[in-house]
Amino acid sequence: MEPITLEKELSELMSAHEIPFQISNEWIVPLGKLPAIRAIWYPREQNGCLEVEVLLEDRRTVTESFAGIGSGRSAINDALHNFCVNSFHVLLASLWGQTDPDQVLIEHWHIDGKEYTAFIGNIGTRGSIETNATIPDGFFPVIAQVIKNESLNTNPSWFRCFFAMYLASKPLKH
Repeated sequence: MEPITLEKELSELMSAHEIPFQISNEWIVPLGKLPAIRAIWYPREQNGCLEVEVLLEDRRTVTESFAGIGSGRSAINDALHNFCVNSFHVLLASLWGQTDPDQVLIEHWHIDGKEYTAFIGNIGTRGSIETNATIPDGFFPVIAQVIKNESLNTNPSWFRCFFAMYLASKPLKH
């Protein structure tokens, strides 16, 4: 199956958040300058993968990937929802200056003798219908401390933490 560019969907998200933009090739260019963003859907039979790329001013690219469960349009919508819940509002705040305080917390962190602005998104969970995903106690302070112990040499820097736990309700068949 061929990849699909989701230019229309990203355009609708930007419009819904009142971010003016231009389109250049497959890239959405908010405010008429870099950073730019694009989304590509890689379909499979019963799911797919949404790759969201952000082209920064220094030409580095940040790529985020989101699973979409289901088939066809329902899988695309599932992946887009996952993107919106986990990264979209952080990108809006950190790159294009639109902060929703219900979605993004802004803190000033001192790392390696320099002050950085940290744009902190909500912690997203995902699981099957039968499970209720829970966040381990102390999860965020541990992640924040690991980041604060880094030697950052690029600005902006992007961190995403993924925690997974498999809970088997039935024994695995060999």
